[in-house]
Amino acid sequence: MLRTMKSKLVILDANVIIDCHRNDVWKQIISSYEIYIPATILYDEAKYFVSKNTEEKKRNRSLSRQKSWKNTSNRS
Repeated sequence: MLRTMKSKLVILDANVIIDCHRNDVWKQIISSYEIYIPATILYDEAKYFVSKNTEEKKRNRSLSRQKSWKNTSNRS
């Protein structure tokens, strides 16, 4: 059985990975290439990524805190 070899792709910048996810092409990239990512990007940079969902969750938490604060201050 003949196995096709994928081209190798080395990604040296976390922004490339983030943009691929934002543009919905990550699945195409990983299916087309054998991906190599340095450990510093793989383990460290993920801590700093903020997605649209993360921002929305932060906003919702902030709004719910504001509402609960207003509710408790109205009780006095």
